[in-house]
Amino acid sequence: MEKKINTPHTESRFGKLFIRFYLSIFITVLATALGLQHGFNSMLNIFMKDSITAYYQDLTRGVYHVMEQDLIIQPESQWQEHIESLQPYFGYPLVLRSPEKLALTPHEKENLLSGQIVVQENGELYHKKIQGSNSILTMGKFPDPNIFVPLNMLVWIAFAIGFGVMTLVWTYPYALKLKIISQAVLAFGAGDLSSRVKIPKSSSLAPMAMAFNGMADKIGQLIASHRELVHAVSHELRTPAARIRFGLEMLASADNAKDKQRYTDGMHRDVDEMERLLSELLTYSRFDAKAPALEMQEGEIVPWLEKLVKDFQIMHPDITISLDMDPVDLCRFEPFYMARAVTNLLENAARYGRHKIGIQLFEDGQQHCIQVDDNGIGIEPCDREKIFEPFVRLDPSRSRQTGGHGLGLPIVRKIIQSHGGHILVSSSPMGGARFTLCWPKNRISH
Repeated sequence: MEKKINTPHTESRFGKLFIRFYLSIFITVLATALGLQHGFNSMLNIFMKDSITAYYQDLTRGVYHVMEQDLIIQPESQWQEHIESLQPYFGYPLVLRSPEKLALTPHEKENLLSGQIVVQENGELYHKKIQGSNSILTMGKFPDPNIFVPLNMLVWIAFAIGFGVMTLVWTYPYALKLKIISQAVLAFGAGDLSSRVKIPKSSSLAPMAMAFNGMADKIGQLIASHRELVHAVSHELRTPAARIRFGLEMLASADNAKDKQRYTDGMHRDVDEMERLLSELLTYSRFDAKAPALEMQEGEIVPWLEKLVKDFQIMHPDITISLDMDPVDLCRFEPFYMARAVTNLLENAARYGRHKIGIQLFEDGQQHCIQVDDNGIGIEPCDREKIFEPFVRLDPSRSRQTGGHGLGLPIVRKIIQSHGGHILVSSSPMGGARFTLCWPKNRISH
């Protein structure tokens, strides 16, 4: 039965997402509009101030001319009374005052005294000196129509509602895809390792979905690998542990020193076997989890390989080893791990061959190569990929009786891959298997 993962408060989360989108975008648009309006007005005042002022002066010049002609035919003492009698016919204030009572800049005051119309408050307030007097006739400020306030409110309300509808159109599909991703993540966290996110590749959330799916694949592989590793290790440790227990029981019942020594030696061999297994397991795990940062060195590989083969020959005096090395340039590699890889191949050849091993060092284009041959039964082409899986053994000739735990070749592959290279398996002219390690000449460590 498919396990259903509930996502509580989905509607609440969608509401929060909608509000966040709405407020963030609305405030951004509003601030941008107001900023552009302010900037536009500022630019107009800076670059077109004179043209705008002349425009307003032209609009009021006729009114001032009529008012001025009407006043100068009357005594100046009656001007204020006459202005007040005319006020009901104007939809804006008319005021007579002296220049000292006006807030003017020196430039505006100069223009005013020369008889020009002075414009203030962005065309809302006007001043002009009456000809032949010291009185200033001020018109304005002009009142805004009351209809603009509710109209502006209606416009803003309509804008807010329309923007809310657009935000809903934007966020709803987005929220649905986020819900799909959330359900997949919760299902994966609950133990459903097959859970994956399925959304269109054209979606803006597709990279997130692909990242999750890739991570889920990797985690699934790691968990499966971990389970297999634990199962294999437990299986590998069971046999020497059983032999040690048997040896302890036999040691307790042994009657003579010879039998006790035989059982003790057997238990030591089993302990050594367990230590080798743990050492190989730690090395493989180190490379399997994350390849360690190798400290590449540039040096002569010929004397390094000669010493490695010499040390191996001392440990296996019954094996005939032929070493063929071409002159090579300086080689870039990590000596410790590369020695581990070559030694594993030599141990493998010694274990499954017939006391004869061939080693070659050569260059192949832009690669350095080390080749190890044995004269054993070889490896079938269908099995040449399997042998690099951990704890895998093939036919009885490569069984537990020959030693090893099935980690040597996987470790070799991990090491050569960390050098940026690869390992090839083929048939050897000697009759057995041939393993070839190749890695780039100019491998740069990071």
